[in-house]
Amino acid sequence: MGGTVARGETHATVVLTGKNTFFGKTASMLGDSGGQSNLQKLLLKIIIILCVLAFTLCITAFIYLLKKPTKGESISPKEAASFAVVVIVASIPMAVEIVTTTTLAIGSKQLSAFGAIVSRLAAIDDLAGLNMLCSDKTGTLTKNKMTIQDDTPTYEPNLTQMDLLKQAALATRWESPPKDALDTLFLRCHLWHPKIKEEMEEFNSKNPNATQIQRDEYYNHEVSLKLQEAMVNYESLAFMPFDPRVKRTEGTIRDKTTGSIYKVTKGAPHILQALDKDEEKGHKMHEKVTSLGEDGIRAVAIAISEPLNDQWVMGAEEQNVTPVWHITGMLTFLDPPRDDTKETIRRSQAYGVPVRMITGDHILIAKKTCKDLEMGEMNSPNWPTIQGPDHLPNLDEKGKAPADLVKKYGDYIKNADGFAQVFPEHKFLVVETFRQLGYKCGMTGDGVNDAPALKRADVGIAVAGATDAARAAADIVLTQEGLSTIVLGMEISRMIFARMKSFLTYRIAATLQLLFFFFIAVFAFDPRYYADRDAPPDEARWPEFFSLPVIFLMIITLINDGTLISIGYDHAVPSKYPERWILPIIFIVSSALAIIACLSSLLLLYFCLTSWDKGNLFQAIGIGGLEYGQITNAIFLKVAVSDILTLFSSRTGHQFFFQRKPHFVLVICAAIALIISTTLSLVWPRGTLDHVPVCGLAYVSGQKLALWVWIYCIVVFFIQDALKVATWRLLIKYNAFNVNNEVKVKDTKAIE
Repeated sequence: MGGTVARGETHATVVLTGKNTFFGKTASMLGDSGGQSNLQKLLLKIIIILCVLAFTLCITAFIYLLKKPTKGESISPKEAASFAVVVIVASIPMAVEIVTTTTLAIGSKQLSAFGAIVSRLAAIDDLAGLNMLCSDKTGTLTKNKMTIQDDTPTYEPNLTQMDLLKQAALATRWESPPKDALDTLFLRCHLWHPKIKEEMEEFNSKNPNATQIQRDEYYNHEVSLKLQEAMVNYESLAFMPFDPRVKRTEGTIRDKTTGSIYKVTKGAPHILQALDKDEEKGHKMHEKVTSLGEDGIRAVAIAISEPLNDQWVMGAEEQNVTPVWHITGMLTFLDPPRDDTKETIRRSQAYGVPVRMITGDHILIAKKTCKDLEMGEMNSPNWPTIQGPDHLPNLDEKGKAPADLVKKYGDYIKNADGFAQVFPEHKFLVVETFRQLGYKCGMTGDGVNDAPALKRADVGIAVAGATDAARAAADIVLTQEGLSTIVLGMEISRMIFARMKSFLTYRIAATLQLLFFFFIAVFAFDPRYYADRDAPPDEARWPEFFSLPVIFLMIITLINDGTLISIGYDHAVPSKYPERWILPIIFIVSSALAIIACLSSLLLLYFCLTSWDKGNLFQAIGIGGLEYGQITNAIFLKVAVSDILTLFSSRTGHQFFFQRKPHFVLVICAAIALIISTTLSLVWPRGTLDHVPVCGLAYVSGQKLALWVWIYCIVVFFIQDALKVATWRLLIKYNAFNVNNEVKVKDTKAIE
């Protein structure tokens, strides 16, 4: 199993080392990338689609420019290639990985403030889409603070509760501090020190300012002294620690007063029941455990062997003994649910994430817990349906899941409200079954035995106090106890998902509008044609095709990407349902935004190129004819402003832009970007960049062209936002691509 030696000494035979041990294999899982995450696959698909589209359009434009008939010198291959390359570079979403990583990192910081440490950033994206959560019971759903009960069934004569408690201690490392909750229950029980209550009252009265830690230390010290006094006549010869497969501990004891050597074991009642051949005793135990389980009370059975003096060889490293066991009784205890667990499960289920309990405890305990916490399908006539291990799958000889996992076990696992008396491999296989059924499954756990399931889950969550192996295998490590942090994490992750979806919608829209604007402009708008027709004063400077200088395109790209980083701070509303990436929907909405932006830019370009016509709009409103440098700067300003305004539309999803207030960081960054682009369009010196004339819009007095461009962009923005909302409403109305997030589970009968 693997472990850590904290103190003491022993003799051991090394059979496996490093990565070959169970602990090593689990810990080394973090070194396995396990392939790309869902988010990485999505980003790669988007980049490939946009790159293919950019190369196709730009190569087409490149060939057209080479073949384009001109009155003067033909367009050189260098000039055509320069245009194509610049548009390709400006169109490729180079910052998409940076912005998504930044958004996830900011979200990770938010989660850490609530006690959730993220070890894999992409797990935030997976957590947003979680639609099934498998949870351990002890320590997660319950307080893991067990209190011993008065009900103590005994099966040997003249035994008291204190006698059974002493036997339980003999099956524990009583010389050392307790390592887990069950050890603490037995080794720090108040029964060892009958007057501990009075002593604690006296301690508190003398030390009114003592912290809870100081009180606990005093209590543990005093009880430990009494424990050691009670155990002074016993010597531990050997000890077998708890194994999740064996489900019991065992100590070999020598009674110093009599010299008798015997074994003592404690563990799950059904496990110890198999050790004692007394069928009548086993029947009584079963009835008692059933009765206790109906009240949610757990039990640990204790058994003692007959003396082993004739079999035990003192000093031998290996002992060949065959103990004859006799169950002496059971200690009962209660591990109540956490105060917030019921409400947390209700909130989780309201978010579309049902919680399924997976525990090694008795089925009746699991049923009682399920009822108390209102877990599972409460409308079912058989609720709660808790499945035992008998019909659960097992790993094959190679340690792999069965090939017919879903077909054979899918319905059995899918319809269960929880699972009880399971072994570690069952946890792994339950998680794997849910994943193969189409669920995005999360798993919580704390032990080495939970590590494989934690690693296999879409989101593995190690709860507070988890072992090193569990933390290494998990995607998220909780520092606060209970499930409430997980539900809070769902809310935060869904807000992060909404921010990333807004960003990707915007980025695709910006790329599409830029690509198609230049592609259509090259084919549809020939500046030389309009110059020859209208004979503007600077006719000789009008080029053979429309383009923007490289520096203008780079400025647009830089200010846009710089603004986008602030999207990680934006206000977002968590979805009521599990999120998932639907690429066609993103492209449809992005296309709706891009169409308006692109058409409006083409329309403005047309009015600019025809500004010398007497019937032109610019003549009518007093702007007049434009020199070509002004046209370049006006289009630069239009594209830059439209891009930033498009972000404010894309960030609100299916709502109008004014229905959700943006974060002030986003507003400030957008304002800076708009100020920079507007200022540059106004004051850029008159001249030529990359053979393209440029001229600041402020150099021609009386036109107020920049103001008109701004008014035009705002009007276009309202139209763009209205089309976006209409597009979303149609998609939602007809549930296109299952946009309403209805959970679709594979039909197990259809699987061959």
